[in-house]
Amino acid sequence: MKKEINIIREQNLNAVKHYFFTHQSALKSEVAEQTNISIVTINSLIKQLVAENIIIEGDKIKPNLGRPSNIYHFNYHHAYFLLISVEEVTQENEKKLALRANVVNLAGEIFFEETCLFTTFTIDYFLELIEQFLAQIEEYPIKKIGISFPGKVYQKKIVSSWYNKFNDWELETQVEDRFHLPTFIQNDAHLVTIGSSLLHHVEREQTVVGIFYPDRSMPGITLFAQGHLIEGRHHLAGEAKYLPNLISQNVTESTSALKQHLVEILEMYNAIIAPDRFIISADAIKKSELEAAIYNSAILDKQINTAEIFIEEQFALSLKIGLLWLVTPEEGYYRNEPT
Repeated sequence: MKKEINIIREQNLNAVKHYFFTHQSALKSEVAEQTNISIVTINSLIKQLVAENIIIEGDKIKPNLGRPSNIYHFNYHHAYFLLISVEEVTQENEKKLALRANVVNLAGEIFFEETCLFTTFTIDYFLELIEQFLAQIEEYPIKKIGISFPGKVYQKKIVSSWYNKFNDWELETQVEDRFHLPTFIQNDAHLVTIGSSLLHHVEREQTVVGIFYPDRSMPGITLFAQGHLIEGRHHLAGEAKYLPNLISQNVTESTSALKQHLVEILEMYNAIIAPDRFIISADAIKKSELEAAIYNSAILDKQINTAEIFIEEQFALSLKIGLLWLVTPEEGYYRNEPT
């Protein structure tokens, strides 16, 4: 019985935290009304959240009816995160990797940003760069580290990566052991898709297929259904370089070939998954050209499923939101949970 009471209290606590997170400020009476939790329980929960510095007690305000009451505000500064994205960059017509580091609070506000080339493909060098970032941000009490990565991780080991440069690295474990901070690593294509879904308020019940197709690179594909990633065996679902039409191909150089391959992926996944929505991020193709190629697909025209096709042009913002989703699994602030 005690266990059941604790579970109910935890559910109520999460509902109150999520309400404040999405509404910023509220009176106790408003929270009780909107969450269907009794005012007695709300009083107890808010007292706990104030003690934990998750919400802050504000001034008394006088409502239209009744006595003055304190207003409470969500404290977006009670947690800071170091978000690192491993990204392709082009220098002198050559593809390279860079680490982009941001320090953000729970609202996603950026307080620190730095980018440096990743030139030596060793785990020690990767850890050295993180150490350099942390040395510059000592004023921010970092709670967790989130890493966006061009590859796949299974049981904390990298099983597929950018030109196989990181295969077999146990990066998450190494980062946690070195810096004693909870660390989360996820595929970049997955995080862009999830971030875009949250950014544009895609309904949790929808099935989403994301296609991330960088310039002169192989695409990554994401399956995101009812708020959950579908990663497959060894988390290898969505490794598009193994699709029948791409497995024997070199990296696409021309825009016309990239458009062709992207439309073929749409046609395949529309038939196999029948999603509610496709989210496409392909900055090498003009939006108008991509829309025309999709519109002219005779196969999509014949297929019975008519998914919404959305072209995401806010890559950096989508990735940041995806990383915040990654590092806040317990809090649920970015999990699109119903309140």
